[in-house]
Amino acid sequence: MLLASLVLLAGGCSDSSPSPDGSDGAARDGGGDAVVEGGGGDGGGVAPSIAIDGLFDDWAALPELASDASGDQQSGGFDVVSLRATSRGSVLYLSLAGAAALNLFSGPAGAPALRVELSLPAGKRLTIDLLAHAIYQDGDPARTLTWGDIAFLIAPTYAAERYEMRVDLARLGVKRGDRIGIDVAGADALAAPVELDLSYDAEPTATPRDSGRAADTTVRVVSLNTQFDGLHDSARRDAIGRLLHAAAGDIYVLQEITNVTSSESSIAARLKAIDPHGDGASWNVHLDPDGRGRAIASRSALLPLPKPGQSGGYAAVALTLPGGQRLVIFDIHPVCCGYAGSSADKTRNAQLEEAAQLVKNLRGGTLGASFADYQSAPIIAIGDWNLVASRTPLDVMTDPNGPALERWPLRNLVGDDSYTWVAPPAADAFPPGTLDHVTHTPAPALERRNGFVLDSGLLDAPTLSALGLQKGDSAATDHRMLVADFKL
Repeated sequence: MLLASLVLLAGGCSDSSPSPDGSDGAARDGGGDAVVEGGGGDGGGVAPSIAIDGLFDDWAALPELASDASGDQQSGGFDVVSLRATSRGSVLYLSLAGAAALNLFSGPAGAPALRVELSLPAGKRLTIDLLAHAIYQDGDPARTLTWGDIAFLIAPTYAAERYEMRVDLARLGVKRGDRIGIDVAGADALAAPVELDLSYDAEPTATPRDSGRAADTTVRVVSLNTQFDGLHDSARRDAIGRLLHAAAGDIYVLQEITNVTSSESSIAARLKAIDPHGDGASWNVHLDPDGRGRAIASRSALLPLPKPGQSGGYAAVALTLPGGQRLVIFDIHPVCCGYAGSSADKTRNAQLEEAAQLVKNLRGGTLGASFADYQSAPIIAIGDWNLVASRTPLDVMTDPNGPALERWPLRNLVGDDSYTWVAPPAADAFPPGTLDHVTHTPAPALERRNGFVLDSGLLDAPTLSALGLQKGDSAATDHRMLVADFKL
């Protein structure tokens, strides 16, 4: 194991743009492994801005703080080869790179867990046991916190070689100017902890972006997992209704409409009552007959596509928009859970491979005369992908030699994070992350316009009022709503 022990020097903060030389304010000081992270003010350093989105371009200008030889981990464990870290106020941002793609928070029985160990001022410690979904203080597993207590986010949620995470240490009394230690333990270890000075001001409060559609938008597609039929549940239906109304979608793609009394007619009636466009229009609904609660709704007539097999995991319809444009919508919701190579992972992969086969059948003109007009229609595949094991489901649908869709990584209406699932307040829940995705036929067939993830808990009072929402509406389900606008 190779130590790259660092002391990052504190200083002021700057919100200016990156340095002209591209160094982003970080420079080697010539003293072995020591690194000076430019501290703004007199030092001219640039405050980093990291989005937890599973994309790593924003880490490119930040130096590697520790490196570690590959192949020295416990058998079957995540093999850390590189660590990067930075901060904003009391918030720690951490990036771990591994020698091979592996799930961090799921695995076979007996798999070694990777733990993030933080040494804090006044002798405090924080342990994040990723595989056990546990956060505890001062080495005592009984002193647990929830993910929400430390505003924890991680990306990606599937098996990967690289992860990024955010930890807000304010609850533990940590503030800007403090020094903390960072280490990993369990599945792998560094030769010694990295020390980091929290030298930057907190991220400025983000202003909500515009949620409206561009003038040339043809269609707005909205996706929401309603968590065990929140659309009809008496305790949550009003909040879900306000969310759907605020989005004013042309097409709604819903998951988990699983109440035994739910039907296409009950969903249509509910949407008519919600009246997203304020015009009293009626809605057409396709509810997947396999009982898994996938529903697609539009004011246009819907033509369900015939599935080529019985694996489930999706529903699909063809429709013609009011302007005459033809479109195909996939509601993606495969089985949950597992880890890369598990039985659940294999089932989920098979379900998306069947969806890809349906695309092939459509494009090949083998679905019959009813679908001849849709043979070359653009496709939007959106929903709760349950992407927690391998990345294969996304790869199958974005394969250039297959459906050839492309992923649109939507960001929150407030800030640049892309999480779409928020853990319930239980100490052993999976961490928040991005489970819901949108993929689509590339431009020029479908041109992106506005797109965002909506979490009402992040909105300010004027935005809530303008959208007709209440602060806690998004908490009516464990998923957050996707909104994607396209020009056809």
